[in-house]
Amino acid sequence: MILKSETSFREYLKKLPDSTIIKYYSDVEYSPFPVLLIQEYTRRFEQKSKNEIIKDLKYQTRLAKKKTLEISKMAKKKKLCEMIYQNER
Repeated sequence: MILKSETSFREYLKKLPDSTIIKYYSDVEYSPFPVLLIQEYTRRFEQKSKNEIIKDLKYQTRLAKKKTLEISKMAKKKKLCEMIYQNER
């Protein structure tokens, strides 16, 4: 299945088992359509208002930014270590 549009992604989500939806929801910041994923999750498990969905989306955005900062710090630290190692040779 090619997931190029909102409708194809929505149909894909409807066909997934609950366990997969839960896994995707826990990593929603990496999803191409996070709002659709949150809507599908809430449709299956818990009904939320639009404000709660927006709140979840903002939380996931902050979480993604935090993870991005951690990864960039790790990359800088590795680059620094590589530079020090090369200078020691």
